[in-house]
Amino acid sequence: MHIAIVEDSEDESDQYRDLLEAAWDDVVVDQLFNEDQARTMFQRKQDAGETYDLITLDIDLSGGDPGMDKDGGFRLLNEMSPDLRSTVIVVSGRQLSSEVTGFMKALKVVDTLSKPHSPADYLRAVRLGLQLQAKSPSKPILDGMTTEFGSLRLSPLTGNSTWRGKELKCTLTQMRLLVILASSAPRPVGIDKLKKALPTLKPTSEAVAVHIAELRKEFRRLVADEASLPIKTRPGGGGYSWSE
Repeated sequence: MHIAIVEDSEDESDQYRDLLEAAWDDVVVDQLFNEDQARTMFQRKQDAGETYDLITLDIDLSGGDPGMDKDGGFRLLNEMSPDLRSTVIVVSGRQLSSEVTGFMKALKVVDTLSKPHSPADYLRAVRLGLQLQAKSPSKPILDGMTTEFGSLRLSPLTGNSTWRGKELKCTLTQMRLLVILASSAPRPVGIDKLKKALPTLKPTSEAVAVHIAELRKEFRRLVADEASLPIKTRPGGGGYSWSE
């Protein structure tokens, strides 16, 4: 099993490597500390006809240098050959807008992991990413979530999620939000409960809103009008509810 860690902080990269090597005996880890290193290694792998089972990619690869821009990870994503990668998990210390998360979804990023996060959050994201490629035999860790609620079918292993029989594209974090909403229907779910679905130690209400906005954008492809969207906003800051 071959995993690449693209992370400009050597301490964080070493922590990630130690976690992976403790979790799996057969893992080989490439630690790449900047944009140029990652680009060179990705090209080398592609030329050899090889691929990674998973890549965890930090968006900000400036190394703390204020003179460097913070979008090296975005460039790597944009350049990355589909033949190179099996699964990409973006790790970011910044708040990502709905436009940015939409861009990453188009590039088949499996999930985003916000900083700061716990070691358990990192391993959970990696394990789920590997399960998408059938690299791990254990059952998916979705915090006790099931996969079907009415006409909503969420499939973290295959990525073939559907609603009313139509393809539904969503990240693992968004799946967790949907399961919380659908399992509570028709009761509304408060923001604080939804924050627990986000893989970070300090989830924010704004981050929940961004994910909900992305989900609604996806559902708009599948409904006739705005009133038919299954995710409803509760007035007065009362959170959200699920209604088919």
